[in-house]
Parts: sequence; C-alpha cells; structure tokens
Amino acid sequence: MQSERLREEVEASVIKYDGVSFQMRVSLGVAAVRDDETSCERWFSRTDQALYRAKQGGRNRTEVDQPAVEKLA
Repeated sequence: MQSERLREEVEASVIKYDGVSFQMRVSLGVAAVRDDETSCERWFSRTDQALYRAKQGGRNRTEVDQPAVEKLA
C-alpha cells in the first residue's frame, strides 16, 4: 500500500535544521472514493474517521476505511 510506504519513508527520514536533527512520524487515514458517493463530504468523513483510528491506535500508523477494503477485495 502506497500510504504505508509513505509513512515508512517519513519515519526513516532524518531532518536537520539549525544544527538539530529530528525525525517526524505521521498517522494516515485512507478511504477509497465510492461509485455511489455524490459528494466528497462522505469520503472526507470516512478518511477522517480512519485517521482518528490511527491516532487512537498508537499513532505513527496507517488505517484504511474497512468498507473500502471489503469493496476492493
């Protein structure tokens, strides 16, 4: 999954600024656009819910909207 690869790349990167080195971590929420969605609101909502699950699950992780995974399978 590309989103997980992105998360891993961010985590592995070392950023140097003003003589200080640090690493960043990200949490990502992912949801596929569904054919039956007539606006972006529901898609954004599902993506946002996945992001909150990632944060609640320990952060620095990727969560995918489960109905989207079932639909793609």
